Amino acid sequence: MLFNKLIFVLFMFPFSIAAVWAIEHDPTKPPLFSNYTQQAVHSPLTLSLVMKREGAWRAIINEQVVSVNDRIGSARVMMIDEDQVVLSRSGERIILQMSLGDIRRDGEYEEAF
Repeated sequence: MLFNKLIFVLFMFPFSIAAVWAIEHDPTKPPLFSNYTQQAVHSPLTLSLVMKREGAWRAIINEQVVSVNDRIGSARVMMIDEDQVVLSRSGERIILQMSLGDIRRDGEYEEAF
């Protein structure tokens, strides 16, 4: 009787190992993400207007008036030109440009500011 149980266990052992292996290596099982580092999610930056007022360039980004060296969220304004704004965020250079149809010259927005 003991011999029959031993034979049964020895016979079933390879199947149990195969079942455990199948569970561990299930292709539909999502990864554990133990080595996953989440990237920072930044809000989008939208350039609405670039203007020169009192000799200094200013821009409206995400409905906020900014000048050079100002911060908008985690980005810092590096340069403002007549049709673009250059920002720096996490060591990355970001260039926001005005579309050609939105560029106006000669103080058309002077009365607004």
